[in-house]
Amino acid sequence: MALMDVHCKTCGNDFHLDIGDMTFEETHELLEKRESFHCDAGNHMELSSPVFHWVLGKIHEGSAPTEEEWYKTMTDRHGHLISTDELREKFEVTGFAFGACMAKVKVTGQEICLDFIHSPKGERYYHGYFEYQE
Repeated sequence: MALMDVHCKTCGNDFHLDIGDMTFEETHELLEKRESFHCDAGNHMELSSPVFHWVLGKIHEGSAPTEEEWYKTMTDRHGHLISTDELREKFEVTGFAFGACMAKVKVTGQEICLDFIHSPKGERYYHGYFEYQE
């Protein structure tokens, strides 16, 4: 397994891309075929190939974090993560704009705006700054 260093020219973030056993050329070719993508590092959507936005860098041994490792890192960074099921249970969604979710906390009525990220398995989690109550 291998990780590739990537820099996004659009958002300025650096991250690692798990490329498995692919070579640099195979990775570039695969990304070139994509017509759009979501950059999780900067949370932006582009309607063109990642090769126009990403600088592909050095390849080194490693693998993507496990779901558990990723979840720990993201909760340390963002605080409480809200699953899609939890969003439905505890929040009244009032709209979406540019990927952000506008909602009201059902218990308090507090209006909030939540951003989202995807786990390594592709699960969507929301996060934001508000008074969270269990």
